[in-house]
Formats: sequence, C-alpha cells, structure tokens
Amino acid sequence: MPVNVKLADGYEIIQSERFFKLTQDSVLLSSFAYISSDERGLDLGAGIGCLGILMMLRDAGTIDGIEIEPGAAELAEENYARCGMAGRGRIVVGDFRSMPSEMAQRYDMCVANPPYYSPRHGQIAAQPSLATARPSLHGDISELCRAAARALKSGGRFYLCYKPSALDELMQALHSNFLAVKRLRLVHQNPKKRANLVLLEARRDRSCELTVMPPLFINDEFGYHTNEYKQIYGIDT
Repeated sequence: MPVNVKLADGYEIIQSERFFKLTQDSVLLSSFAYISSDERGLDLGAGIGCLGILMMLRDAGTIDGIEIEPGAAELAEENYARCGMAGRGRIVVGDFRSMPSEMAQRYDMCVANPPYYSPRHGQIAAQPSLATARPSLHGDISELCRAAARALKSGGRFYLCYKPSALDELMQALHSNFLAVKRLRLVHQNPKKRANLVLLEARRDRSCELTVMPPLFINDEFGYHTNEYKQIYGIDT
C-alpha cells in the first residue's frame, strides 16, 4: 500500500513496499552533493525519485532520473509532480548501462545511491522489483561509474555513497573510468564506532587534489543526534 512521507517545508512523496524507500543514506548524500541553478544533473538508478527531489528542494538546478523498473519510474514522476518538480526534470525508463545517446556528455553532475551488495554477498530481495534494482543484476559499481562518465560533461561531478569496506573496489572503478576523487567524507554512527558509510565526489577528466573532510557523526557519545545531523534533517536544535 502506498504511504505518504513528509519532507521539509510541507512537501510529501509517496512510497511503496514494492520499491526501495527513502533512506538515511539518500538524505546524507543529498546534503553532501550540490547543483547550481544553471546546471543539469542525472540521478542514476533514480528509484522513486527521492534523491533528485531532496536536492531540488534545496538547490535551484534541474535533475533528471533514469530508472530500470517502470513502476518505480512511474512513482518517481508522480513524486516529482507532487513536489512541484515536473518542469525541472524528467524520469527516463531504462538501464543506465545503455542510456540513450542524447544523454551522453549532457550533464554537469550525476548522483547515485546504489545498493552495496552483489548476489555473492547476502540475500537477494524476494520482491522482484527490489531485486531488479541490485546493481549486480543490472550494473555493478564499475558499470555505474562508466555510466556516470558517459553522462557527464568534461569536468562534471559525480556524487555517490558507498560502504567503506568496499572503498578499494570503488576507487578502482572510478579510476578506470577517468573519474578522479575530489572530496571524501566518512559517516560514523557515533565517535566510538567505525565508519559505516562514505560520501564521495569525483570529477570527470580532471586531476584533483583529494580533500578528506571531517567525519560526520550521527550521534554523540551520549547517544543523542548531533547538531549537524539535526541540521541536515531540518530538526530544531
């Protein structure tokens, strides 16, 4: 059954059990990435449109999405319309590995929140529409980076989140597709826990000096949400 989820400033999106829902990872990634008013972005594996909507609610740019699952793409279009974004981006039904030629080298930035595990690691989702979203079934991390490099203009930015334990695999995929890492930030549940997420910005066809940002902590040492985390979520501090 579809469920309404409230976003900032009274906006709402619709979620369904059939498709991946809005996650903390998408919220954190949307706060890490940026798009200028004169730029066009692409959400690779857009799902129900959460990531693009979160970014466009904050920034003034335009974000398209490409999504392989028709039902999720239809819901993304509906969510764009519900949030007043229908005129600021379009949702394309398709596989990012074989995106239309008119999408090549068109975008100033790409963004992606990919599932992290392949069929070799963990259990495949029982729901067919969720299993379809697995990158190992329809594009692994190398193919995702290849799609970003194809879609981006020279110098364009690629933002994504990933598991720190697979950072070496991600770095290799970026490097092999001429994407140089520009910024990196590790996310920790609290100061005593090891990082459980990495936020990363890479540039196409650019030699970059890597900036490692201070870590982002979800909770402080007493178990309370940090002020930065609350600011990202729009919670009164």
